[in-house]
Amino acid sequence: MRDLVKYSCTKCGGSLIAERDQEVSSCPFCGNAFDLIDLHRKELIDDARACMMNMDFEAAKVKLESVLSSDPSDHEALRDIVICDAGLRSIDSVKSIERMQNCNLDAMKKSCEEVKSRAIAEDIPYFDKLSRLTDLAGQYNGLCNEEFDLSAEFSKTQKEILLHERKVGYIGLALVTSLYAGYSVFLCLFGNSVKEWRILPLAGISAVLLALVFLKPVDILIVKPIAEGKTHAVLPEFHMKEDAIVAQKNKVEEEYKNLYEELIAMEPASGESSLPVFMPVTETVKRHDTEDQDGLFCSKCKMELVPDEGKKIYRCMNCGIAYGYSVLFDEESLYKAWKSMEESEFNEADLRFTCILMRDPKDRDALRGRILCAGKWKYFEEMEASDNFSQARLKIIRERLKDAIEHCGDQDKEYFLKIESLTDTFEEVCKREVTLKEREKSYDEVLPRSSVFVGLDDSAPNVPYNTRKKLEADVEYAKSKRDSYKERLDLTRREIIEMEKAKTGGS
Repeated sequence: MRDLVKYSCTKCGGSLIAERDQEVSSCPFCGNAFDLIDLHRKELIDDARACMMNMDFEAAKVKLESVLSSDPSDHEALRDIVICDAGLRSIDSVKSIERMQNCNLDAMKKSCEEVKSRAIAEDIPYFDKLSRLTDLAGQYNGLCNEEFDLSAEFSKTQKEILLHERKVGYIGLALVTSLYAGYSVFLCLFGNSVKEWRILPLAGISAVLLALVFLKPVDILIVKPIAEGKTHAVLPEFHMKEDAIVAQKNKVEEEYKNLYEELIAMEPASGESSLPVFMPVTETVKRHDTEDQDGLFCSKCKMELVPDEGKKIYRCMNCGIAYGYSVLFDEESLYKAWKSMEESEFNEADLRFTCILMRDPKDRDALRGRILCAGKWKYFEEMEASDNFSQARLKIIRERLKDAIEHCGDQDKEYFLKIESLTDTFEEVCKREVTLKEREKSYDEVLPRSSVFVGLDDSAPNVPYNTRKKLEADVEYAKSKRDSYKERLDLTRREIIEMEKAKTGGS
């Protein structure tokens, strides 16, 4: 569980970030009393949803059960337990019937029935509709499987017809060449000239060559037209079955869409959506323009934080965000930030690093930590490139790198410039991974059509040998470029690790 707690005021819209053990009872901006029980519930729900987004469904269910221990019929907690059992990341995943194909529908159906026994009477129709959506998703999956089986059956029938006609055509060709060979043998047996015996081997060879020469023309001019004619004869039957399946799918999809809209309409209104917007009070604050000024300044708007009388709460009157004293001045802030990162609580770690930078904008460890948090990495050793790395995350990393280079001390400038170089190489590796995947896909698409067995499947034309070799070369070139950048990435990463060891005295 997170150690930092965020309280939001339902009266003025202000927010307070404090340690869990700090006593807080009212809004530092307007004095409105906080409902601590409700705030704790929201925190648990948010933690559970964060776990769900990370596919850690068991941890999410533990947090949701904590909510239900206080309120056994909590609608959001019961609903999210159903979503966890289905293996979905959020209720939004239910919107698409196609996405429901990848979830555990049986477990979701069972969970719907179980939570109905815990829900209040007003919520039971909601879970009935959710259960009905599960049934419709199951029907849709069944129809998709029928459609796939029908397509496989048609392909099989098409191949069987083609192979049958080839067999007939090739047998006919074999009979013709056999007659030719038989005639040659007849001449050898009953001919008057001994010389005719000498042509026997030539007759056999010529018969084989004749069969090979006429093999392809017979296949193109006789076998395929007959096979296509018979295939077209059975095609209407398959089309009729396919149209029936598609019509059923459309009907199920339409019913699913309407039922989902009804389900969303039954969702209880969220209290957070009605929170007022905090109105800044700019006349009581001053903007932080130079690094020589004393005091604490907001990391977002650079306005000076205003303490309360006891200096337990520090407020930004412009942004409407307040911080507890312990969050800003805890001597173990850095340790707690790294601990949060070890537990993959990157949002909390990022917030702690931000608070450290409010005190000391040049703090090297905090600047470094915020860069790692943006990438969801614990150390730079975890910085592994992939073809689907988020460009949004990469943009945030670059923004924080720019901020670190701008505010760090002169002794740390080289270190952050090296991290910038690492990020450049990392981005290049990601691009090379995308290129490699695209070229491998292109090669995989033509590979079956380049097989020696291509004659058995004429659904696509054969691919020339030179084209296949060119695609192979493209794949190898993309791999070599990717690997060269990966080597550069590893080298830069090792240099950064050595710089970090030198900074800490080799520990």
